[in-house]
Order: sequence, then structure tokens, then C-alpha cells
Amino acid sequence: MYCYLCNNVYVGLLTTKYHCEDCLKIKRYINLYNGRCLEILDSVLGRDIEKQKNKEKVEIIKEIEDKKKDIGLNESSVLYDNKDRLIEELKGNIKKSKMV
Repeated sequence: MYCYLCNNVYVGLLTTKYHCEDCLKIKRYINLYNGRCLEILDSVLGRDIEKQKNKEKVEIIKEIEDKKKDIGLNESSVLYDNKDRLIEELKGNIKKSKMV
């Protein structure tokens, strides 16, 4: 049988007679989150490499600012070198979490 969504051949079960397992999972997400699925796909997969890197930098800076607020620091109390070190540390943590 052919999946109605991806058109790949699959062995269909009675409960999945129109979709392969991967497409069935996608269909469940669409049923759960409605239009939110399209927004997520556009915002994540619709970016080119440069925009993805820019978004990563923005998110890292936001995380740094949030941590500074949590420990009560203001902008003048953090040296520029420390900010660069924190950015590199956060990038390393993000890469580690993606590997897991």
C-alpha cells in the first residue's frame, strides 16, 4: 500500500490503512495542535543557515540576561570578556543537550 501523505510503500495494518507509521505520528500532532504545527514548522524549518545562527545568538543572549536578573546583576557589573565566556559556555551546554 502507499501512504497518502508521503507516497512511500508500507505494510498497512487495519488501524493505519492510509498512512505509514511516521505520517500517522505527524497526523496525530496535527490533530492535537491544529494550526500550531504549521507555525512551528515554518519558524524552525523555514530558516536558512544564517538565520538559524542569528536565532541561536539571540536565544543565548536572552538566557544570559535572564540569568543576570536571577542573580541580581545589572549590565554595568558584567565585563565584556565575561559575557563572551558565558556565551561560549552556553553554546557548549546547548550542543551537549542536543547530543543527548
